[in-house]
Amino acid sequence: MTKHRFGWTVWSFFFARLAKPHSPRRRRVGGKGLPVDLSSVEKVLLGVLITLGIGGCGPLAAYRQVLDVPFYAQRQDRDCGITSLRILLTFYGWASARTALETVEAPQGLMPLEIERFLRDHGVAYRVLPGTPEALTEAVRSGQPVLLLLNLSRGPYRRFHYVVAVGVEIGDNGRVQAFFIHDGRTPARRVSAAWLTDRWNRAHGWAIVLELRQVGRWMGEKIGKIIRG
Repeated sequence: MTKHRFGWTVWSFFFARLAKPHSPRRRRVGGKGLPVDLSSVEKVLLGVLITLGIGGCGPLAAYRQVLDVPFYAQRQDRDCGITSLRILLTFYGWASARTALETVEAPQGLMPLEIERFLRDHGVAYRVLPGTPEALTEAVRSGQPVLLLLNLSRGPYRRFHYVVAVGVEIGDNGRVQAFFIHDGRTPARRVSAAWLTDRWNRAHGWAIVLELRQVGRWMGEKIGKIIRG
């Protein structure tokens, strides 16, 4: 029996006990709640259940890693691409990223090809990540934040959104159960792996990682010349 099923089984048992008609011999647990009379064995089971936190909420996290990645909130709905790029470039040491990105004209938002062209034009090394949870997990665990595109469309309403994956959570069963993302509104927001994978796949699994630990002085001088004209 899995931990998930075990949790629901134990909770169902106690719900059934609480649902029994009251009797004068029953006492309140902690002075609150419904009157119950629990045997010694039942009390032990209840204590184990509460301590382990296995009330049907899924497997416990055996491993969790969240990178120390700067967060910037997007100013407008269509700024998610530029904001996510700024987060990545700042993480890798490009202090003038905001100034450089302000020169980009994208009133309708950036397309993935436009992001890649911006990086190539400015000499920033990157690689396109395979669109699999395993590749995303490996990148984050190696210390690389990942810029990825999600498809949040509902019905006829089309909506794509860039986020930066900054963390991963793995259950004690060895499976990835959640990712942490900078989503333009909330830093390190925890989302289930299933939720992220579904919306990522619907955006054709596009994602990139930068291959520079720090943008060098030559890069800074080059960007400065471009900005100055």
